[in-house]
Amino acid sequence: MRRLAQRKIEVLVDEAVLDKLAKDGFDPVFGARPLRREVERQLENPLAMKIVTGECPEQSRVQVQLRNAQISFRIESATAGQIN
Repeated sequence: MRRLAQRKIEVLVDEAVLDKLAKDGFDPVFGARPLRREVERQLENPLAMKIVTGECPEQSRVQVQLRNAQISFRIESATAGQIN
C-alpha cells in the first residue's frame, strides 16, 4: 500500500471482490493460508502489470469490481478521465 500511496494511486475494492477472494483462498485443510496467494494472483499481480504497462498512471483511482464472476479493474486517471 505504501508504494501505491507514493504513486498517489487509490484502490477501492468492492465487497463482492473480497467475498470471492475469501472463497477462492480458503482450503479446508490449510484454512485461510492460501488466501495470500489468491490476493497476489487475482489482485496484486494484474494491478502491478497495469502500472508497469502505463494503463494505471500516477494519481489514478482504481475500482476493483466483480464482473461475470471475474475480478475487473476500472481505472480513472486524474488527468485523462476513464482509461480502462
